[in-house]
Amino acid sequence: MSAPGPTSRPSQAKAPNRYVPLAVLVLVVVLLSLLIRNFFTRAILTPLFDTILGIYALYRSLPQNVLWALLVLAAAAVAVRALWPSGGWRLRERRLHVPQGQMERLAELITLAPERTYARWQLAHQLRETLLALLARESGISRSEIHGRAPAEVLELIANLKRAESGRLFQAEAPEAALLAPLRKLLEACAAIPNYGTFLALQQQEPGRVEAVLGKVDVEQTLLSVERLFELPAASG
Repeated sequence: MSAPGPTSRPSQAKAPNRYVPLAVLVLVVVLLSLLIRNFFTRAILTPLFDTILGIYALYRSLPQNVLWALLVLAAAAVAVRALWPSGGWRLRERRLHVPQGQMERLAELITLAPERTYARWQLAHQLRETLLALLARESGISRSEIHGRAPAEVLELIANLKRAESGRLFQAEAPEAALLAPLRKLLEACAAIPNYGTFLALQQQEPGRVEAVLGKVDVEQTLLSVERLFELPAASG
């Protein structure tokens, strides 16, 4: 039976609280406007209008070349933000033909992982989902069937698939076999903490064990292994 994938329950629980301060602020302003005459005009409209006039005066006082320099810097910042670091993830997305947006999700989790144990757990399962999706596509075996296999069986399936494609030996002494090591650690980590319930229980009872299990996953080596394994050339006739 396939293990449920990672969820985003903590963020869902906190989402409604974001609007509470804004609602309280609006309520206070309405009450003060009713109780104090011209409160809204004196406390909000007049300062806001003065601020807008001040910004406009500052804009008018700046030399034209300064304005153009600021515009160029802003455009450059937008361009850099658009090309880096997402460019590398988009390249991987095209080369591996994974579903659109999956690499962006991996990049987001990698950013959060150093600070959050939950993000590291999500990241491990997201990597596993990417690996199993690619393996299902290459092997023709349904994804649900691969989900139910133990880590050793998944690794054996990858080895058999690559051996058949490349026409080369894929055994312990073969160079390609070293690529399976990061995948083994990933699959074993996901098998040890298969779902959110297990993660939550272990985090409360044995947080050190969670850190030890997730610490074995080498994200960069796992991604490199996936890229190389699924780009091995097919055997020529």
